[in-house]
Amino acid sequence: MFLIVVITLPAIFIFQAKRSKEAKETSSVVSRPSFDWIMPAPPLSRGKASYPSTPKLLKLKQSQTEHSVAGYDTGSLSLKLEQLIKSHPDSHVNHDLDQKIIHGEIFLNWWSSKEMAAKFQVVPKSKITGVFLQPGTQMKEFTPTLTIDPFWLANLMTPDEIIFAYLVLFHEYVHYQQYIETTDEQTKQLFSTNFLSEAEKEKLHITQDQSCAHMWFAELDAYAQECRLANEWGYPFGDQFCLYVDSPLWSQAFFTMLFNSQTLDPKYKTACMRVHAKLAGHPHPELFKR
Repeated sequence: MFLIVVITLPAIFIFQAKRSKEAKETSSVVSRPSFDWIMPAPPLSRGKASYPSTPKLLKLKQSQTEHSVAGYDTGSLSLKLEQLIKSHPDSHVNHDLDQKIIHGEIFLNWWSSKEMAAKFQVVPKSKITGVFLQPGTQMKEFTPTLTIDPFWLANLMTPDEIIFAYLVLFHEYVHYQQYIETTDEQTKQLFSTNFLSEAEKEKLHITQDQSCAHMWFAELDAYAQECRLANEWGYPFGDQFCLYVDSPLWSQAFFTMLFNSQTLDPKYKTACMRVHAKLAGHPHPELFKR
């Protein structure tokens, strides 16, 4: 059985947006530049779909119990997530991610959100409550945590939905790998900036621009790896966005995707778009004001 935690969540920047056709429109606090940053045709073309085989997942019904979240029993949700992870085509995800959750190296958190399906976060111990540790398990000062939208997971059924879920889990696993492969302690703390107060950031000498740059490079890498997998399967992920991966236009395509997202937290656009425009090579990053 997976280890489940409850996190005291602040207002966070959502990068793993729920990429659905029914995305809720949100108003942006950033003014759109007076010109469009024109994207040329993608250098790649999508091949014929060749999806990996998918399992028949558990069908969950809503029920109100003391252990339910969003109307679904957490034990049943855990079983369905375990089934999804163990059937994942990537060997690292289907073995390593499963074992990390089982042994408490990654905590599992359920949180309903209209903005995300899943998100890897590194959460300070002080923000975690309601956790029941297995014998011999110790909570770290900063805890790698996988947050899952229970409603999204409960309603995964069709092969297309499962393939999309495979890509989402792969993306979040890339973030976990980024975290554990980081050796510099200050850089490691950048994975937790959403949970740190301004005073804590100042004490650690972490600036807003540093946080934004870290977000940019972490997401640029995770989306690139996710897109390569989607392209390999011929999955139409992000419209034509993934067809720019590994080309000189990749940074521009990634920035354009973020800027045009209707599900991205507007606070992110306020805080980071100027930094990200500069990193993407935008000709006028100063247009993206805080």
